Amino acid sequence: MDDDEEESARIMDCSDEYDANSDTDSEDNDNPNLKAFDIIERKVMVEHESTRKVYASKIRRMEQILRSIYGKVVGEDGKLILPLSWKSIKLLFGHLATDARDARRGKKKQSVAQGDQAEGGEEVEDPDVSGYHAQKPTLSLSTLQGYKSALKAYYSDHNVAFRARGLKDSKGGRTLNERLNTLIEGYARVVTEKRTAGIMRMKEGRNSLTVQGYMDICKAVINLGKENKKQEQGNTCLFGFAATTLMWNCCSSSEILDCIHLQHMDWSNDCLKLTVLKSKKDQAGTGTDFSSPRIRHIFPAPLQPSTCPILAMALYTFTQHRYQETTKLFPGTGQKQRFCQLLQRIITGKGMNEADWEAISSNSFRTGSMTYLLGMPGGPSANSVHLRAAWSPSTTQDRCITGEEGNDQFCGRILAGNNLKKESFDLLTPHFTKAALTKLHAAGLHRFIDGYATFPDSFKRCIPVFLANILYHLDTIKSWFPARHCIWGAPLFAAFGSDTMQQLEDFRKEVILCHGYCEDCGMNCTGVCTEIENISQIRSLKESIARLQQTHEQNINSLKESLNELRYSLPQEICKALMERIGVNEANPVVRQDIEALKLDFAKMVDERLAGLGRSSADVNDTGGQASSSAFVDGNEQATGEGVRDQVFMWDGKLHPVPRDFEFPQKIDCKNMWQRWHVGQVNITQEGAAVQQIGPLKILDSKDLIKSNMRKNLCKARLVMAEVEKIARATGLLKDGECVNHSNYSLIFDAAYKELIRQRYGEAAWQRKNKRYNELSYTTLYKKLCRKETGRRVRACSAAQTNIAGHPQIQAAAWITVIDRTATRLPGSLLH
Repeated sequence: MDDDEEESARIMDCSDEYDANSDTDSEDNDNPNLKAFDIIERKVMVEHESTRKVYASKIRRMEQILRSIYGKVVGEDGKLILPLSWKSIKLLFGHLATDARDARRGKKKQSVAQGDQAEGGEEVEDPDVSGYHAQKPTLSLSTLQGYKSALKAYYSDHNVAFRARGLKDSKGGRTLNERLNTLIEGYARVVTEKRTAGIMRMKEGRNSLTVQGYMDICKAVINLGKENKKQEQGNTCLFGFAATTLMWNCCSSSEILDCIHLQHMDWSNDCLKLTVLKSKKDQAGTGTDFSSPRIRHIFPAPLQPSTCPILAMALYTFTQHRYQETTKLFPGTGQKQRFCQLLQRIITGKGMNEADWEAISSNSFRTGSMTYLLGMPGGPSANSVHLRAAWSPSTTQDRCITGEEGNDQFCGRILAGNNLKKESFDLLTPHFTKAALTKLHAAGLHRFIDGYATFPDSFKRCIPVFLANILYHLDTIKSWFPARHCIWGAPLFAAFGSDTMQQLEDFRKEVILCHGYCEDCGMNCTGVCTEIENISQIRSLKESIARLQQTHEQNINSLKESLNELRYSLPQEICKALMERIGVNEANPVVRQDIEALKLDFAKMVDERLAGLGRSSADVNDTGGQASSSAFVDGNEQATGEGVRDQVFMWDGKLHPVPRDFEFPQKIDCKNMWQRWHVGQVNITQEGAAVQQIGPLKILDSKDLIKSNMRKNLCKARLVMAEVEKIARATGLLKDGECVNHSNYSLIFDAAYKELIRQRYGEAAWQRKNKRYNELSYTTLYKKLCRKETGRRVRACSAAQTNIAGHPQIQAAAWITVIDRTATRLPGSLLH
């Protein structure tokens, strides 16, 4: 009878021990109060969901190992029999620490190193006759620690104390936790020896993301919008841009993407305040105490738009259609997996060296931003960085250190992309003047963004600032995204119909960007240290000196010109005055008093000219002194030009409503197409400088498109739009003879589209959180419409054609509009 058989009887003792402490009977199993207590208590014991998945995979691996080397501790169901015996635990962790087959990384490098030794002719003596594998790579230290943590959690889940049968007879009488900690400490020395000998990698786990790597990823995400593939790149591009900048600026991993709601954001002074209620290491969301939630201050980077988090969230917010009743910033579930898939596609994409990115994951954003802050000379303190990342080095620090807003604001300015060593560090966010804000609220902010009425009050305060950032960087956005991108179909670019671009340009002229303090609205710069304030004062002094030097040079040049002019005009003036003293018919004597009077007149004339120069210089100095405190810096002073009406274009000897190189939008969502179909769209030329106002796409004919694929997409769009309009008229949203225009298109579509989704995808379609029907492209919906229960598509197409033919007055009105616009634009010679 071996040791396990002698100790098997102790398993019943363990269960009896727990049964003795239980004071509940079977009748109380259905008591809701007891269930509530157990559920709430387990909230503390259960780890994060991602951690649980990792633990589950490690438990399966341990079951596989013990089944092959010591099957007595594995039950018939394949699960471990708890508590494990001390002998089985020694066998398990001994196998994990010595078996090179469990080391997933470094195999290729190790084989190459062994090959190099063989070529050199040197024989390496392997003293490891017991199978210890001293000359081979084994598990990393963190992986072995993870197996111990997984086993401890497995014990806890099964309500068994973390101990081993037979451990009392071992030396020292220490607990199982202490013995495994000793094993891990010793294994750490083994790993260090192997790293020193070049057998194992120097670094474990994922690499931190560098600042340059972060900028490269941002640019790669933006460039997704320029690709022309059979994917819905528009929404993916804007989601990736917002998620990337948000994770970096919050010093967070991708877990944050599923936790942010609109009510967590508010605009305060010059920054966005984001409340992060919980993190991976702070599931309770209490931080240092129960009344201090974690607040992140997020700042813009006006001179670095490709990494500006405010611009990224503004673009995503203004292009997101919200049909479901949710307050999540990123609607739907599984946003973490969505970003990880996007990151993997970027890393393996064209132009990216995969070898440099193989150890980068979503957690690299968190470690990378912290490394960047901590490694900056003269940057924020380590305590400020740890508090921003919710990553406390020790329990003592977490209890004793509390964060102030100024430190977190300092971190936020740096992470946004503002250079600490440049004078532009204290730039305020682009914002509207008070007069422009009054005009915006009078026009109604609901014109520019979907779902504005449902937003929390805190998030509504962010909308004007988001809009100002979009308008300020409008030229940059034009260079980023082509005309087919979904952003140009956002409600923002159809808010005023054909006058939209002109109105936006007028609002854009009232967007200001200034240093330190805004005298118009009172916005004050925060998160700026004393050194930056000194730099700001030095900058103002330099500007004043430069203005004085310029004024001084202007005065000297003017004085030289005046003296040079007097040099030639003075003799002539003297001669003229003398001739006036001498009559034509008689000679009048010139007396001394006449000469003195002339001298006084000339002196008075010179004094007046010099006084004029003094007054002009004083005016210049007064103007410069007033502008020195808030000098405006506008990198986009040159506007793109006045807005244009719907245009017509001449090519192939005929008039068309679109230019020859027009690309019919393909992979855009249904509301985006609905807006372009009835209101029109903005077309950006390839150079990105000219803006063309395209009329409603419903007036297009197949002859207006040069590619067969675009003509097919026109037919698909016509069918889908006709189906939406059919539902709108059937439900009374559109009356007979009423047309869709820029003032009613949004409300009509929202109601009709919801009904269409319920008809085609089921009554409970909008309750499915894992489906993003708001991002459904019109081509995808076309396939659904063309297939009934029988899978045939003829009836759906004929129904759409009948619906279009049923409203000929709409098409007639559209064509009359085109003819009128064409007539007003044609030269008089062509009209006759």
